[in-house]
Amino acid sequence: MIFLQILAFLAVTAAPQNNNSIPHETPAIRSYFYVGGNYISDNNGGHIFANQMYVEKLSPINNPGTIYYKNINNDTTTPVPVILIHGQAQTGTNFLNKPDGNRGWASQFLEAGHTVYILDQTARGRSAVTPGTTTQLSTYSAEYIESRFTAPQRSNLWPQAKLYTQWPGAGIMGDAIFDAFYASNVPFIANATAQQTAVQAAGAALLDRIGRPVWLVGHSQGGLMAPLIADARPQAVKGLVLLEPTGPPFRDAVFGDKAARKWGVADVPVAYEPRVVNPGVELVREEVVLEEEGAKGGNGNGNKTFMISVLWRF
Repeated sequence: MIFLQILAFLAVTAAPQNNNSIPHETPAIRSYFYVGGNYISDNNGGHIFANQMYVEKLSPINNPGTIYYKNINNDTTTPVPVILIHGQAQTGTNFLNKPDGNRGWASQFLEAGHTVYILDQTARGRSAVTPGTTTQLSTYSAEYIESRFTAPQRSNLWPQAKLYTQWPGAGIMGDAIFDAFYASNVPFIANATAQQTAVQAAGAALLDRIGRPVWLVGHSQGGLMAPLIADARPQAVKGLVLLEPTGPPFRDAVFGDKAARKWGVADVPVAYEPRVVNPGVELVREEVVLEEEGAKGGNGNGNKTFMISVLWRF
């Protein structure tokens, strides 16, 4: 049974609210480059570039690329490169220092000897939005972020929301940590198919450039992008780490009930085995309805409390 929710990365984003509070980050050699993209007509006799993706590379400062460890078989090995993929309305700053002033994940991976690649998804952050090539940009309001990610216990939009305690600070407008996080939110393209197609192509180009197997670490929307990139270059992926990935399969849940992700884990084609051509027919779905524990058929107001998980098999 699979029940996936889109939740916020617990204070893993943005610049800190107090620059003096930043702990020492792990020293690294920094460079950047762009992958993917193509020239298109600007409809005015010239050409422009579209669908390119910004990548920031952080390498361990002590003999980068030559740090050796012993694996479980006692064989000498170099740490596998790590690619960090952010969620919707976010950028690669998610994985640098946190809005509460603490160190981010990039430093921790660098300390372990990993080369880290932090990307800005296509048409996001430092990956340019090309005029005339994308749908209208969307954004999240501060109230949306509060109710779903940083202070859900105040809104109680789902049964477990009242148990939420992990966000540092109050998680609402005016709180220094919340304001630092919300300031890092950026507009995004709401067309899921267009975004997934562009990120998959650019991600495949990134793996081609790296030239060795990598770990793909994706959060929220990034947890959907990681399998798509792996699907395009399966031999170039050591493994996937999916943190609160977009889901569940086939339709939205919790905040709606509309059809979504017709390929199960994505809105774009996925290479299943055996091969699937028509996902609406060939992917078999099974729904399981569970009553909330202790509900005994209802919530006391005559309304049954339940959650729906969508299963699929091939």
